[in-house]
Amino acid sequence: MKYLHLLKLSIGLLYITSILALAFTVCMYIYMLISPTEIILPIVNGTPQDFFDFDVHAVALFTFTGFGFFIYGLYWFRKVLSLFSEKIIFEPEVVKYLQLTGKHFFIAACLSSIPLYIYKMLVRNEVTMTFGTEGFGSFMFSFGISLFFIALAEVFSMAIKMKQENDLTI
Repeated sequence: MKYLHLLKLSIGLLYITSILALAFTVCMYIYMLISPTEIILPIVNGTPQDFFDFDVHAVALFTFTGFGFFIYGLYWFRKVLSLFSEKIIFEPEVVKYLQLTGKHFFIAACLSSIPLYIYKMLVRNEVTMTFGTEGFGSFMFSFGISLFFIALAEVFSMAIKMKQENDLTI
């Protein structure tokens, strides 16, 4: 249970700091929208770069929404860890929370990665596909983690059925 407590603590810390980071980022984004003249834009080849196109706003909103789904996935994972710490393991609500964690992580991975890829492809004419070279921030890692939670929910669901069948046998 020592490692479960450590995991619960670290996920709680990640959850709180993620909420703060999202709030700070959204506030800064709103500030940039309200007063774009006060923002110093980088100059490339003698021309200032414009970061206030519709494309950039769309990608930013998708990214913010994806980060929100990630935080909500962390919320459900924290619920799972709380149930585990109460020694509630093979119950239907654990399966439900694991499924919700996986689904929210999957949506977060898609909303954070796919719009940026489309933006790079359509606006910058860059077609790059990297599988796992970005470490923990890669789409494949996020996609894999989301599938892990969904598969873990199925394993727990099968374990619940096996437990119920064992309870019926004498």
